[in-house]
Amino acid sequence: LGVTRRRTVRDAAVGPVLVVADPRLGGAAPPGLQPLPGARAEARDVAAAYRVSRTVDGEGATIASFLTALDGAAVVHFAGHG
Repeated sequence: LGVTRRRTVRDAAVGPVLVVADPRLGGAAPPGLQPLPGARAEARDVAAAYRVSRTVDGEGATIASFLTALDGAAVVHFAGHG
């Protein structure tokens, strides 16, 4: 996050950023998969570093919502289980 905090709105030249935080996959996540501590705070920090951003997170971070939000994104930041 140290690198993220040094970014400013001048980075907006790279285009819109899509931030995915702690996706629960609309209830399709594997059983027992726990939320990641700090993932949503990380996502807020990353989104704030760009002039144009869109965040999908938690239960709203479905495959369909990700694919829709991906259209036009120049950067994707994923804060979740790999």
